[in-house]
Amino acid sequence: MADPVARSFRPMILATDYNATDHELAEPESVTVEPDTSSSVLVIVQPPADAQSIVSYKASIEGGDDADKACEMTDVNKPSCVIGGLKPAAKYTVRVVSCAESANLVRCTKGITGSGWTRPTTPNAPKFVDSENNSITWSFEKLADETKTYQYTLQDEMNLTLSTCQIDKLQCQLKKLKPSFTYTVFLVACFTEEEQMVCSEKSDAQVSSTRPQLSVEGTSTQSVNIRVRPRSSAGNVARYVAKIEGLEDKTCVAPAEYPYICNIRGLSVATQYTAVVYSHLGEPFSALSSREGTNGSGWTLPEEPASVTVEPDTSSSVQVVVQPPTEAQGIVSYKASIEGGDGVDQVCEMKDVNKPSCVISGLEPATQYTVRVVSCVDPTNPVVCGEGTTGSGWTRPNKPESVKVESDSTTSVAVTFKAPAVSTGIGRYEVYRDGDESKPACSIASDAQLKCQLTGLEAATEYGVKVRACISDVDPAVCSEDVMQSGWTKPNKPGSAKVNPSSTSSVTVTFEAPADAKGIGRYEAFVDKDLSKSCKTSSLDALSCEIEGLEAGTQYEISATGCIADTDPAVCSEAVAGSGWTKPSQPESVKAEPESTTSVAVTFKAPAVSTGIGLYKVYQDGDDSTPKCSFKPEDELKCSVTGLEAATEYRVKVRACISDVNPAVCSEDVMQSGWTKPNEESPNYVLIISLVVVFFVLIIVIILSVVFVKRRKSRSYDVDDDQSELVNFT
Repeated sequence: MADPVARSFRPMILATDYNATDHELAEPESVTVEPDTSSSVLVIVQPPADAQSIVSYKASIEGGDDADKACEMTDVNKPSCVIGGLKPAAKYTVRVVSCAESANLVRCTKGITGSGWTRPTTPNAPKFVDSENNSITWSFEKLADETKTYQYTLQDEMNLTLSTCQIDKLQCQLKKLKPSFTYTVFLVACFTEEEQMVCSEKSDAQVSSTRPQLSVEGTSTQSVNIRVRPRSSAGNVARYVAKIEGLEDKTCVAPAEYPYICNIRGLSVATQYTAVVYSHLGEPFSALSSREGTNGSGWTLPEEPASVTVEPDTSSSVQVVVQPPTEAQGIVSYKASIEGGDGVDQVCEMKDVNKPSCVISGLEPATQYTVRVVSCVDPTNPVVCGEGTTGSGWTRPNKPESVKVESDSTTSVAVTFKAPAVSTGIGRYEVYRDGDESKPACSIASDAQLKCQLTGLEAATEYGVKVRACISDVDPAVCSEDVMQSGWTKPNKPGSAKVNPSSTSSVTVTFEAPADAKGIGRYEAFVDKDLSKSCKTSSLDALSCEIEGLEAGTQYEISATGCIADTDPAVCSEAVAGSGWTKPSQPESVKAEPESTTSVAVTFKAPAVSTGIGLYKVYQDGDDSTPKCSFKPEDELKCSVTGLEAATEYRVKVRACISDVNPAVCSEDVMQSGWTKPNEESPNYVLIISLVVVFFVLIIVIILSVVFVKRRKSRSYDVDDDQSELVNFT
């Protein structure tokens, strides 16, 4: 069987079903599994008596979801390792195998097992509740795990258990403590399974102090209370006499009954005083007092802040600004806290006593809070602070969302926005033009349409806008942070747009710039019924562009605009309308054939796509003033071009035109050439040719005659006979 932890170690051939040849590997003597943390266990191995050849031990979790968790021990003298990534308060069985290595082959035994627990989850630190001169009480939170019964105890820094907590009250208490003494405690959670107690790690520390037997507590800027906490053995005491050291006339008497308090007045502001208290017995020993007094010290209260201003900071915070008192003796800090409501735990402290201010965060939006600020004398333990001065103020509401500034006209923009997801307290929205805080351009009730139009602006100009949400009926106004956005007014529209035929599938749009072309960086044109058919030009010297992909012989309604360059989305002017035609298709199969000595016959066919064609025109090349023929598509497509010269080549051109359009819109010309017929009477050159032919025939006859005569002479014929024959021949 393959080693279940082999993949956690270096790749070697692994044999766990080991049969020894020279020396048998021994199994570990024992395996102990101890809690380490809430996610790990410590595996401790007792090596066998004969550990020869063992070079390592390998530990792995058996079964369950954590079967791939493992660790290795290479210190074979004191083998131990930690397996992590486990669940809290869970029991695990761990198998440990002994391994040897030879010739790149790792050989391991089948191993032995041990089991143990991970620790429970570490609890939160206990919270201080109260203290007396000989006891302290804390509260605590139970663990979320309900599968086990937990016991909670307080331990000290030496891990000694100090007290067992009361689960029903969720409280821990230490008793029989020293007065005015500081104690550091930790909370530990434990459970018991199979007679084994398993405890969590210690929580974070909690440091608390017992109260003194005598405390001097400031009650005003000029008085203190002397509070006595009698010992349990003080049953015969009738009264307690307190004196301020160094001020013999400052005394008070506290009766020996709860709350054992008396008050001394006429003291200085924010000043530390030490009091001594003596115990006096009852009658007849009322004159007797304790030989030694009990000492305690404390402070008179500092002056309260002159005023507290609470200003909006954000939607979740307020800024507290303090006006220090005229007499600020002894004050080294101010502490601000929310009074009542959900923010009662939110505080802030001011160390700069000259310009004290701080921010309290973690609050709700658009909510009014009362803040109490106390003047404090530091360092004291506990801190001595005055009763405080209050002020109230609001957090800001949440700011608007999705603000858009869109072109509306050449003199206005439209501002739209959405209410925030949490719109608590918002009564209205205000829209301002950036740079002008004198008055809002719009004030919109929160239940109205959230839209505003800014007017009186300049064409093709970018304007910044800010939108804020405000709480109603608050003076001064409390508004959210501004949401900034910008947008453009539209540029002026083109003066005109002319649409001229360019081809059977395109038109050329020529723009006329407006009188005030400020901001225009390009011109665009598009077909009204198909916006995908469009064109644009960024050349301000050649204000034209060509729309392609159109149908032949078709009229198109065009809209033309001037646009500001480099804006996203595009900002364009109002559209100027234009209308124009594409050229119709050309006639096909044009022929020019002789018809007479003074005319040629022109024939052709209508194009396959004859959309829009209402007229065909035939012109003699070089004369575009008047067509030679003009007829409708339903007529016979034949034309006689007359008034020509006989036997002469002429060029003609045929075009298809759209009816009732001015100026005319016609197709490209189709050129063709043809001849007129020659005259029917034979001219003189025919006679000349005939005479030349006769002349050459006579010459041939004469030559033949001469040859014949010479042959006769050679045969001694009679010359006269020859001549007569010759005469007869001719």
